[in-house]
Amino acid sequence: MLIRGFDMSKVTDGAQFVLQHPVVIQRTYSYTAASGSEKTVLVLERNESELTKLAEPAVWFAENVRKQIEDARKAAEEARYRNWTDSTGEFSIAAKFIEFKSDQVHLERKDNRKTIEVPISRLSEEDQKWVRDEIKRRRGGERKAAATKSTTKNARGR
Repeated sequence: MLIRGFDMSKVTDGAQFVLQHPVVIQRTYSYTAASGSEKTVLVLERNESELTKLAEPAVWFAENVRKQIEDARKAAEEARYRNWTDSTGEFSIAAKFIEFKSDQVHLERKDNRKTIEVPISRLSEEDQKWVRDEIKRRRGGERKAAATKSTTKNARGR
């Protein structure tokens, strides 16, 4: 192996240094070239323990990022659930809104993930308002998507 710019005068057996990978010098051989100059040959071996030490922060970082992404996904899913209360105020359930169809609010229960249908009139005033606002929000998103699709289609047709 030829290493340019490396001070060979301080090279000894067992020394460690990093090229592309951490290596240990197993042996050194010196000889005099035909030109009269002194040459040194290094017998290198990859230093796996040093390589593992260098890789540990990257592995930790990747695992930490993966965990943060999973935690964020769980938090986002959790945020979709809310407490729904009936019109009497006596009954409530943790569930997420699925859809509103034929005066029925379709909810997915948090405890068992089963879908239930509740007449909108049986929900509290606050929950009825939330459903109306959510329907408006979703329709607004559908209109924006349709408008974007239409604009894109018209632009391609020209």
